[in-house]
Amino acid sequence: MRLGAEILLALIVAWNFGGVLLRLGGTVLVFVGAAGVALGGGPSGLLLVGVGAGLWVLGQAHHFLRHGECRGPLARLILEGRGRSGSTTPASTGSPTNAANAYPGPVHRPAASRRTRRRG
Repeated sequence: MRLGAEILLALIVAWNFGGVLLRLGGTVLVFVGAAGVALGGGPSGLLLVGVGAGLWVLGQAHHFLRHGECRGPLARLILEGRGRSGSTTPASTGSPTNAANAYPGPVHRPAASRRTRRRG
């Protein structure tokens, strides 16, 4: 019974603080790895940069799942395919050369109010 309570507590903490911890830890690893590469550390620094970038993206995805929006323009570009709010990437502009790759992104429609619903 005690193990179940500990698992539940761990899940609650991970849900509430996981995105922040993943983003922060990923950012730290990217900077440490970049410093290691700059100081001549070899390929181990590149591994830290890759792992840090992966953790950062996971943190952004966690934030997106919790809040339904991306934290910044880079995360929006990676997760939704859009950079700034309202802008689109060249692949989703609908030009004839990129028509096969066009993806408008998620469509968010407000729920219909009681007044606009049809009665029938």
